[in-house]
Amino acid sequence: MTVSTNPQGLCGGTDHEEVDRLFEKHSISEIKEYERTLRGNIETKKEELRQTVGERYRDVINAADTISTMAKCSHEIAESLSQLTTVCREISSPRPKQTKPSTNNSLLSQTNLIVETPMFLWKLVDDKQVLKAGQLYLLSQSMIDNPTNHLPSLPQHVPTIGRIRLSIIQLAERIISDWSATSQSVADSLTSLLLLEGKGPRQLLSQLLLSRKVSIHNALTQLSSTSKHQLNETISILVATIENVKDIFKPRVDGGWPGLLHSTLGAATRGTVIESVFTDGLSAPSSFRYLPDGVTNFRVSLNCLAEPLSSVYVEEVANEWVESVQDDVTTQGNQLLSFIPSLKALASIRGALISTVESCASSEWRGASELVLGSTFNLWESLLRDLFVHRSAGIIDSRINKIFDDVKEEIETEFMEASEVSGGGGSIWNADSGALGDATDLYMRYKSFSPSIIRLCRSISERLNDFLEDVGHISGTNPVSTTASTLSQDSNKLTQSLSRLVGLLVSRLDAFISSRIESLRCDKQKDP
Repeated sequence: MTVSTNPQGLCGGTDHEEVDRLFEKHSISEIKEYERTLRGNIETKKEELRQTVGERYRDVINAADTISTMAKCSHEIAESLSQLTTVCREISSPRPKQTKPSTNNSLLSQTNLIVETPMFLWKLVDDKQVLKAGQLYLLSQSMIDNPTNHLPSLPQHVPTIGRIRLSIIQLAERIISDWSATSQSVADSLTSLLLLEGKGPRQLLSQLLLSRKVSIHNALTQLSSTSKHQLNETISILVATIENVKDIFKPRVDGGWPGLLHSTLGAATRGTVIESVFTDGLSAPSSFRYLPDGVTNFRVSLNCLAEPLSSVYVEEVANEWVESVQDDVTTQGNQLLSFIPSLKALASIRGALISTVESCASSEWRGASELVLGSTFNLWESLLRDLFVHRSAGIIDSRINKIFDDVKEEIETEFMEASEVSGGGGSIWNADSGALGDATDLYMRYKSFSPSIIRLCRSISERLNDFLEDVGHISGTNPVSTTASTLSQDSNKLTQSLSRLVGLLVSRLDAFISSRIESLRCDKQKDP
């Protein structure tokens, strides 16, 4: 028999009566089981009570901490609003100019600068004023790194300002690779990289030349342009790069002044950032007059050696770069010109390139090349002449072979037709001098084959005339051109090569005709 765990189920009435009835109705073992069950229920209820009280206690503690934090924040907000109200009243109320800004004004002005710096930076980047953008970034970074600054808006603007640094560097790299940019723009970009990334003049020179090497390779390999435009752009990039190196890295010959890189760097480090940046369309807010001296007098400083490069080093590096460009032009240029099918089209491209070379071959270019490379760099002789000589020879050789193949095919056709004529021209090949008969018989045989000979000679003449007309486009020279002497030399070589190839063509045709006649005569002798 099992004792119920519910006391009311076991007995009712007063406590003594319940106990008496419990002992009257149940055995000792059942009473003990009831006791154990009852004690277990009591312990369970106690544990549940402890857990409930503990959880509620933690909630109460957390609520108390939250209320305390809210009270503290509310107090700080109230104090900040009170300070802001005081500052606004001070600004709006007329008063004599202070010789030293108050702490509140200084705090407000620095906060305003940090808040508006991303907007200023993006405007400078959009206007491609990369040097000013780099200077303003360094000013904001100095304010961020200053341990004494406890500006309320500082933490949330630090990531934004940091991301703009990458945009400034990317803009500088794009300007450096743009061959149409002015030397001053390129110098500003190089100076910005020197200040932001700590690159020295040697690294900057290498970066400029490498970026222009990539530009030349892209110009030679772009698929959406003509060969004429690609080679013209290549010349323009090379000329612009040499002039940029002369202006930026080489000291001036007249007075020994440094190049644009060091003059721009000197100007950027001498003047304050506030004065340098907030000019020419970018005006400073009125609150900037309360900035502390550490901000208004901030000047960018160098974190690397920026000694001017020696002329020997610049000349060595520039010549290595020009040699690599020549190799690239030779490789890619031969591929470009390999698609030119005629000498007329090749002459058109050559004429356009000569015009470009003539426009570049000024006294300014000669001075730049002598100063940077140590000698005058002849664009046509050193860069383009061999390309056109090689391609002209290739076109002439292919045209000669094409004429030979076409004439050979026509001769084969004429021989096949002649061999099928019974008693006509087909018998003339195996007839000796004693078997030709009288003059009338010989005339009749000649007359039957004459149309084939005439057609064949006319075809050869027409093909050669077309070919010589095409050659005439490439062999002409411009008497006022500075490249006239070299073009005349190339034309003479071309004429000599052409004479040799035409003579070789006639010899090959003669040998082929003789072999076919001999072959046909042998076939006729074998025929019974």
